[in-house]
Amino acid sequence: MKISVSIFLLLISVNFYFTELYADSTKSNLQITDFINKANGLIQGEIVKAERKFKSGKGYWEIKMIAKDGGEIKFEFDLKNGELMEAESSDGPFNYNLNPHSKNIDLQTAKSKTETELEMKIMKWEYKPVKEKWEWRFWYLNKTGVPQLRVDAETGEFITSGRK
Repeated sequence: MKISVSIFLLLISVNFYFTELYADSTKSNLQITDFINKANGLIQGEIVKAERKFKSGKGYWEIKMIAKDGGEIKFEFDLKNGELMEAESSDGPFNYNLNPHSKNIDLQTAKSKTETELEMKIMKWEYKPVKEKWEWRFWYLNKTGVPQLRVDAETGEFITSGRK
């Protein structure tokens, strides 16, 4: 009987701990309109979806929008501090310009450099942090599949190439 009561109390405390942990990771003084305004501040377009999500121990807002030229872009913003976590698009055209961090190169500069190097059109792009830096990642179609080319968003240099 003592063992069952102890196990029961342990389960209650573990449940309470994880409930508090989840609640703490999803608290924010920011409202949905703040995240929509952040997305519209990065690029002009029409918001088509705003959804609060949770992954890898973090709450975030996923904002999807259609740029004025018709391409769809997805942004992920940290729920607690409102910072951009990632941006991506696999739905072109990619004729819009996006510069999430003023110290980094913008999408059109990175895309133009990549398309010049590859002599191919881009199929998809991502802007995301890797370790302490941000990267532009571009996918293109060639004879061997869909390789990826990475560009350091700060220096504009190629990081890796899937080309053979």
